[in-house]
Amino acid sequence: MFAPVPILRVAPGVLDERLRLLVGDGLVTPVRERLLSVSPPAEPRPRVGAETRLARVMVGMAEVFARASLSAARRPLEELDDLFRGESRPEASIALALTAPTDGGLDEVERWARVITDEKTATTMQRQFSMARGLDWQRAEELLVEAFEQQLLVPEERSNALSLLHAVMRVHALQDVSFLTLVHGAWAALHQDLRRPFIALDAGRTHHTILARWRDLPKGGSMRVTPREGFAEIITPDASGNVALRLDVQEIPMRLIEAIRHWRSWHGLRHWAALQRLLTRAGRTGAIRWTLNDHLDALGLSARARREPRIRNKIANEVEALTRLEIAVYNQDGSLRLRGPILAVTQRGEALRGSEWALEGLELVIHPILYEGVRKGSGELGTLWAPAPAELAHIDERMYPYALALGLILPIRWRWDQTDDGHGPLVLTGEKLLETAGIQRSERNPGRSWVTLERNLQVLQDIGGVGSVEWEPGERNTLSGRCRIAPPLWVRDRLVHHLLPKEELSHTTLLTGTDLAEWRRSLELTQAELAQQLELSERTIRRAEGLSDRPLTTPVREALRRFQKPSALPGTGTMNGQNQ
Repeated sequence: MFAPVPILRVAPGVLDERLRLLVGDGLVTPVRERLLSVSPPAEPRPRVGAETRLARVMVGMAEVFARASLSAARRPLEELDDLFRGESRPEASIALALTAPTDGGLDEVERWARVITDEKTATTMQRQFSMARGLDWQRAEELLVEAFEQQLLVPEERSNALSLLHAVMRVHALQDVSFLTLVHGAWAALHQDLRRPFIALDAGRTHHTILARWRDLPKGGSMRVTPREGFAEIITPDASGNVALRLDVQEIPMRLIEAIRHWRSWHGLRHWAALQRLLTRAGRTGAIRWTLNDHLDALGLSARARREPRIRNKIANEVEALTRLEIAVYNQDGSLRLRGPILAVTQRGEALRGSEWALEGLELVIHPILYEGVRKGSGELGTLWAPAPAELAHIDERMYPYALALGLILPIRWRWDQTDDGHGPLVLTGEKLLETAGIQRSERNPGRSWVTLERNLQVLQDIGGVGSVEWEPGERNTLSGRCRIAPPLWVRDRLVHHLLPKEELSHTTLLTGTDLAEWRRSLELTQAELAQQLELSERTIRRAEGLSDRPLTTPVREALRRFQKPSALPGTGTMNGQNQ
């Protein structure tokens, strides 16, 4: 008996036409890419030789149907003959492993097929599902052999020929249903990926330059910058001028100095990824109501770490430090083109922690030059942005710092590649790949840098930040060798196929009593009704709104978090559209 997974070989054009009937024009290519990413299996079914029992049965069945003038058997028999023992044709270059579905899986695929097809096609498919139920490929072979041997016993009985035809139709139905199961799996994976939480990164040159120079800044040690007119500058060249990260050193609390120094570390890139995640969740407007708890969520910290006062204060100080940095862009002649804070603070919320006030929330607006690819100045969604996985901000910068740099920079490079009409993987030399990651190559131990690169790339692959990583034959882990780094499929959906992501529902972050009152009125709720929804007393709501400029208390904030937690997103239909 053969291995239980036959291989369907099909020409690309034929496959695309079959997919078009099932998923529509807009999803043919992304669904096909997912089909090819999982087929064939490691141990495909061997092709049936000419002298095997099944091969003789296939030849004998053709003769039986010809004598009985059963023309309905011709097409299904030819397709099964090709599936089991046909020779590969040059045009049939795509191989798909046809795994037989379980009964439970069959029910799910059948429900899906009823939704995506018209009534006539759905009725035909329903017959196919009924005939295939209870079969796997081992049982299918046995069914064909048993029916053929039964026909040989009484060859003159037409009823035996009809029974043989029924067996052929059942096995052919298994082939069709197995193909539908493959397509349904690819379709479901695509829709799941379109609901995947992500980070929208501005793919402009300025943002890329800042990330690259941030990566290259010396880690640790003291701040070696020159004060000038009340500012300390860290200058990094831009493609069209200079980008300066400027720090206002006047009247800054001493507790911020250490936090600012940490922004030059790998931890700073992790905070930046978390902030970009929060900006994405807030609707990609370039403005957020930042809270410490939201930031801790974006970092993926454990509940225990989130309760630790030392960690909370440290992270609050680091985020506050970033609001003191400015970006200045100069023209080539040295004249100032524009300058402004990287993150402008429009409102601030604090909470009493023991005897000191601690930062709890900020209203932040990112500088337009670092976000105009995501959101244009006109208010429209931008077209020069790149998606990164939301889990990027969860990466431990102490163990995998270079994964953070690669995770922020590679999506931008993939986006640039699309503007150059590129649709394949990004090709970098080994030297350029090490430079992109920020890995310093040691002359005494050059192998260590490649091991470090592979470990950090693997971490990115584990969270869906990178697709395949393939070196040219014989060039692996060499400075001049070429490495092909492909975006994962969910990134290609957005960059190449221009499919709209199904973004999660964002919730309103409320900092003060005034915020709470305005939000309640927008929902057209009375204080009593809101109290009931939040499972709080009406007195608590009145008191919170009465302290208009004071931050909300912890019980109120926690009740709001529970109330605003988004439910699971529903399933979606066919999606065609432009990238936004």
